[in-house]
Amino acid sequence: MKVDAKGRIAVPGFCRVNGATQFFVTFGRKRFLKLYDWEEFSKSMEVLDGLDPFDARTEEMKRVMLGGNKLEIDSHGRLTIPKNLRDWAGLSGEIVVTGVSSHMEIWNSDAFAAEFAANIADLGKNMQEIAENRKEPR
Repeated sequence: MKVDAKGRIAVPGFCRVNGATQFFVTFGRKRFLKLYDWEEFSKSMEVLDGLDPFDARTEEMKRVMLGGNKLEIDSHGRLTIPKNLRDWAGLSGEIVVTGVSSHMEIWNSDAFAAEFAANIADLGKNMQEIAENRKEPR
């Protein structure tokens, strides 16, 4: 998939399954963007609103999440990603859009390839750690 010169991306079919036309794009934990349909973004904000308002991490998460933009699909099925977010994530030319549970991630294709390779390399170790953390005490 590509970002055009005006910062537009075609919205993949899997993003439009529920008929969503409004989205919210924001910063990811690493140099990628998170793209939520409006309903899922609202749910995420409800979760954040339920966290301790006096915890500095909660404030920081809200600030970052709300540092994004509400987007609407245009008549050609595209979203225009704001320049400041494209620049931050290094999005130009080839990109990767991938579904991750309740949202999508938009990556620079080279950054995604490197991250995915690191994820695969750590997969066995991470699965073991998750399994150990899930065990009930005896």
